Amino acid sequence: MIPADSFDAFLLDLDGVVWRGETPVQRAAETIRTLREQGKRVVFITNNSARTSREYAIKLFRMKVPTETQDIVTSGHAVISELRRMGLVEGDRVHVCGSEGLIRLITHERLIPTNETDDVAAVVVGWNPRGTFEDIRRAATLARSGVPLIASNADPTYPGEVELLPGTGALLAAIETASGVKAKVVGKPRPELFQLALERAGTDPARTLVCGDRASTDIAGARTAGLPSALVLTGVTAESDLAQLTDMPDEILDDLSDLLRDLPRGTSSSEDGAAAIQTERDGETLHVRGFTIPPNADHRSAWVVLRRLLVEACAGAGRVQAPDELEPYLARIGFDAARQPRLFGG
Repeated sequence: MIPADSFDAFLLDLDGVVWRGETPVQRAAETIRTLREQGKRVVFITNNSARTSREYAIKLFRMKVPTETQDIVTSGHAVISELRRMGLVEGDRVHVCGSEGLIRLITHERLIPTNETDDVAAVVVGWNPRGTFEDIRRAATLARSGVPLIASNADPTYPGEVELLPGTGALLAAIETASGVKAKVVGKPRPELFQLALERAGTDPARTLVCGDRASTDIAGARTAGLPSALVLTGVTAESDLAQLTDMPDEILDDLSDLLRDLPRGTSSSEDGAAAIQTERDGETLHVRGFTIPPNADHRSAWVVLRRLLVEACAGAGRVQAPDELEPYLARIGFDAARQPRLFGG
């Protein structure tokens, strides 16, 4: 079963899925090219408002993924939609605590971005690695005075090339704490950004797969928007985090190339020719009896399917019991015998 065969379009996150910082994620560009060759629609959707669609298109081109600007939707577009919903019109001033990309987008909409505090209709917060104490002070003062506070997203971290960096949510938390005001967050996991991207794709929601690296935004937002989703383990979510998921994806992929891999079918029962796990629930305790894989399945492909089944079965379990030989598999997804001494041997 090739996952991509079930979909006509893919809404792909950028940071942590296509690249990390300035480094392309392995096999991402080749996978996107193959999807397009198969006639699939690919639209990029990002919570990062630091660049304009044109700037993202240039970066994608450098990474050998040429893309039209209309196929790139950022949380900056959701910010503009919110400002229009609030009734802002041409010439209104907006205090911006964010990067140049967000400032240019606001300017393009004939609003006036400023870092001043006089006569502003809204405060907008976006990712800003050069943010300062003074930026926090001015934004918090305005929010405290009653000026509407809008955030492009509340992601606590941002996937850099070698480590996780503080995200928009870190800056926003300081502003909210200093002002005592909660921001209106308009990016993922809010459904509006997904809906904008779906309009660009022009496809049936049931045949459109969201692929992202953060469960709390990409996966939760896809579910809110009524879209199927895949969690990709090339960004902020590691395989060892999977046991702690509360937002369950339809697929869990090592990287985008798994969309094109012929994976064995997965089932909760022991059907012939399908990968399966055998479990029982007893209150908060999950008993994992074992698993089976088709004899013709290669190890990596079988693990991708079994991992999703195992994560799904473990969701909400306070304790997991399993035979000792299954300890390495459960440990890989975050159920650790060192943290839960009574986990194995049951």
